[in-house]
Amino acid sequence: MKQRYGETVDYSSYEVQIRNMVNKYIGADAVKNIIDLVDLFSIDDFERELEGIEGDAAKADTIASRMKKTIHEKMQEDPLLYKKLSEVINEAIAEHRAKRLSDAEYLKKIRETMDEMRSEGSSDIPDRMKKHKQAKPFYRVISEELSNNIIKETAPAYIATDAAIKVDEIIEQYKKRDWVKDSEVHNQIFNAIEDYLFQVKGRFDLDWDFSAIDRIIEQALEIAKSREL
Repeated sequence: MKQRYGETVDYSSYEVQIRNMVNKYIGADAVKNIIDLVDLFSIDDFERELEGIEGDAAKADTIASRMKKTIHEKMQEDPLLYKKLSEVINEAIAEHRAKRLSDAEYLKKIRETMDEMRSEGSSDIPDRMKKHKQAKPFYRVISEELSNNIIKETAPAYIATDAAIKVDEIIEQYKKRDWVKDSEVHNQIFNAIEDYLFQVKGRFDLDWDFSAIDRIIEQALEIAKSREL
């Protein structure tokens, strides 16, 4: 039942207590995991795991469960992408439970979402952006802030691509050892990105106020810091 509906309970917080109890009362040297979940990015291994599961719906639920686990772990690294994927997964599950999707359609939808996760959302970004892996989350953040702007001559995707690459370059420029906890480095990055984004605002006559620019910078900093943790 747990596998079928993609729901698990996290017992990790009890691991130390359980190990101490086992050592005290049973004398075991260690508590071992009987089964390790296969990472869905380990494509061949994961496909072998799916082969052992009967039924399209059960396969889809297993994939959805594993994706939810990945989303929980990686959300801060690319919040807009993982929020979108989470919504797609939940919608597919709801549609299937309401019998608006057949088992085969449900599996197809969930597999497509898994492919999108594995490609890090490459379907919704320009080709030029795809080789800049670290800048992809910044592209999504900036694109969202461009969504309400009417831009003449230059496409929003072009602006977001250049800006995302530049934001990534600025962060890399100021990063140093233990920078995640260094407020001085944070301020340096913030000021450098702010100066750049105001240049972008002026060049393309964007309807960005201070709060829009602050949102971009704050999200970019949180994304960059999450990669170091």
